[in-house]
Amino acid sequence: MPIGTHYSTSLNRQDRYAQIANGGANRERTPSMMTLSNNLTTNMTGLENLLTLLYTLMQQISGQTFNTPQQPEPQPAPQVTPPLSDAQYDQQFRDNLLKNVGEIGDGWEFSDKLVELPNSALNQPETRQYRDTQGKRQQETVLERNNYWEVVQRGADRHLVMRETDNAGQAVKPSEALQDIFAHRENYQFDCATPMRLLNLKATLDTVGADDFDQHSGRLQLSSWYDQHDNSRFDGGFISSVRTAEAGTINVKDKTNNAGETALFDPGKGDKLTPGNIYYFDLPGDTSSERQGWNAVYLGTGNNGSHQFWSSSIGEVAVNFANSGWIASAGFDDYYLGAAISAPNTDRLRSWDTTRG
Repeated sequence: MPIGTHYSTSLNRQDRYAQIANGGANRERTPSMMTLSNNLTTNMTGLENLLTLLYTLMQQISGQTFNTPQQPEPQPAPQVTPPLSDAQYDQQFRDNLLKNVGEIGDGWEFSDKLVELPNSALNQPETRQYRDTQGKRQQETVLERNNYWEVVQRGADRHLVMRETDNAGQAVKPSEALQDIFAHRENYQFDCATPMRLLNLKATLDTVGADDFDQHSGRLQLSSWYDQHDNSRFDGGFISSVRTAEAGTINVKDKTNNAGETALFDPGKGDKLTPGNIYYFDLPGDTSSERQGWNAVYLGTGNNGSHQFWSSSIGEVAVNFANSGWIASAGFDDYYLGAAISAPNTDRLRSWDTTRG
């Protein structure tokens, strides 16, 4: 019998009990057999109704207490950002790099020591051991230190190495250490190459986000074009291509190039100017002084047709090339545009961007 029927029967139980009670009050003192039969029938009917009521109540209790547990509502699937294409990674990286260049003005003051923390020299240099890229133990000397970074001497080279913990003993995050270099530029000095590496790291951070950047970048080390994250070691984190020239093949104001200097930029050999790429202005005949060349970010063309470049400690420079020969007639005077080009590394961006897709 349906539960609804039982439930409606239970609502009439007081009327049924009243009928049973009234029947008992009006019977004779000495009942006849028929009277006894009627009373028995009435009592059986009342008992049946009582059992029905109890059964209904048990069903209700059972339904509340022992019913099959409700299945939890399915949760919506987490929103996943689809992976980017190579072209999208390339464009986002370039956009972020150019944005950062626009925000840092002239960049950092120049230092012929590659990396320097002004006013942060230790009273007493500290000597300790570290493991090189082959896992061998080597000795380094800590010369300078701030809250996020240390300048260490390793042989003839100086490196800016991220600290493991800050002055308060808290673990240093790569994203925070990098942000400090950009936010407090007055506390850092570099050559003209290390800022290109910094711009690469900052554009990578802005493209993949802090969590992925911190997970993959490790303990950062900065020194000119040094890149700790791949086997090439000296590409600054970019995909770089360089052509060199034979001695005496490039002449700029009676100065000729030495063997091994960069070849002249040549669109006929596939060279092209693309905003967000890094280029190199070479001073022919000079391979040792701090003026031997300038690394520069290409920003695009100006309203007057000049080519706009940016270099750290100099800022934005408008460059005109003499007779389309890629020898600077204004801007980087005495220099020629070399065939050294650095472009975004989209494979690295994709491999580091693990929370996307």
